[in-house]
Amino acid sequence: MQRTLLAITLCGSLGAAQAGLIHYRFDDPSHTQIINWSGADRSAARVTTPGYGSRYGFVKGRFGGGLAPAIPGITGNIVDTGFTGPLTGDMTIAMFLQNRLLVTKDSRSGLLGRPGFSLSIGMPWAVGGITLRGWGGPDLHLAIAGGIHALRGWQHFAITIDSKAKTATWYHNGKVVATQAIPGGVSLAKGPPLILGRDDYNPCGGRWDLDEFRLLGRVATPAEIQTWATHNTATYASLPATTTTPPADSLRVTGGLPTIGNSSYAMTMTGPQQAPFLVALGFSKTHVAIGSQLWLTSLDAVVVGVLDDSGTAKLPVAIPQVATLDGSQFHTQGLVLPEPGKLVVTNALSHVIGY
Repeated sequence: MQRTLLAITLCGSLGAAQAGLIHYRFDDPSHTQIINWSGADRSAARVTTPGYGSRYGFVKGRFGGGLAPAIPGITGNIVDTGFTGPLTGDMTIAMFLQNRLLVTKDSRSGLLGRPGFSLSIGMPWAVGGITLRGWGGPDLHLAIAGGIHALRGWQHFAITIDSKAKTATWYHNGKVVATQAIPGGVSLAKGPPLILGRDDYNPCGGRWDLDEFRLLGRVATPAEIQTWATHNTATYASLPATTTTPPADSLRVTGGLPTIGNSSYAMTMTGPQQAPFLVALGFSKTHVAIGSQLWLTSLDAVVVGVLDDSGTAKLPVAIPQVATLDGSQFHTQGLVLPEPGKLVVTNALSHVIGY
């Protein structure tokens, strides 16, 4: 019954990115929150805010929204990821960039950085290209014929560091454009948080439109990067539902990612044995305080049940093989009654259907 209710509601009402450390989509309609869509990983902040002002500069992104640098009186925008490291071994950085402000080849612009580490555009050591510095090996440059500033529209770039193969590989729009031998893997010690829109010395913020930013502690496959560059990718985010330090997630995703046609996609609720529970599925987000707890999901469908003797309930949410679902979002959250008179709100899950 639970499976039928959720599946039918999903299809009727709607008519992945792969898990990593950071994945920003910049899709919040209010432009006040930047959600980390990296699944349940807690290495970086799950939700962060723009570095300048109460709203971030917004532009129509490659998929959904994008981060725009144009803010009155300020030349850029920054995002504190909250990721302090360490990061060792393998790494992937990927993003869409757009030169909407017609920045010249000599203009410097940080993409990601902290003291001693940076990914940046137009620096003196790579005018018209992209450079990764301070990662644990020699500077890595991507030279672009005619200069990156001359490219128009959204352009997807990625770099992978493979510690086993000892190679660094640059991608442009999903295709390999350069591979370089390196002595070893990433060596980024625990330190100040990585800042999106800065490099290792420039505090002004990035000057390029940015969308679908990813940082992974592994080597993404060529097929993954090709998908990122060409499709809206499936992903989910786990959001804290408390104004205090959040406990471990009690509502989790199982069965992979919400890809179109994934009949195994599901959630698992955990709590006390035989505790009554409720899980809501909604197509919009809310923000209602229940004491120190937060309710973040609209109530478009509800499943009520009792946790089993192991304190678990599995809630299948089959994603139909329907292409028009691409890019659709839905949200889920639960309530548990561990004892009479006590109500516990679970973490919320936001899901993006894609490829």
